[in-house]
Amino acid sequence: MKNRIIKFRAWDKDHMERNVCACYKNLDKKEITLMQYTGLKDKRGIEIYEEDIVKDKDGLLFVVGWGEDTAQFSTYPLDKDNDDHRERFNGEQSDDFEIIGNIYKNKDLIK
Repeated sequence: MKNRIIKFRAWDKDHMERNVCACYKNLDKKEITLMQYTGLKDKRGIEIYEEDIVKDKDGLLFVVGWGEDTAQFSTYPLDKDNDDHRERFNGEQSDDFEIIGNIYKNKDLIK
């Protein structure tokens, strides 16, 4: 069994913090949102977190989230017309995606 790295980043409405475990004590106690690392990297080798917006090889946009029904990270289409394109991540599949932003910094990408 592969050991999974568990780490988070935080959004505090002003900026994104990485490596929350190391800086959590320094975060202001204002409202923050934690996003978990999926354990996967995109095609450029960048770590994929919950709430990231990714583009697939066909140019479709998805948001990364936890699937309660599948108990794993999945991609959910931003375009509701492509709702049947929901996919679950796996190690091979993450190379098909490229991170282009996240739902907090790139609200213009969300339809």
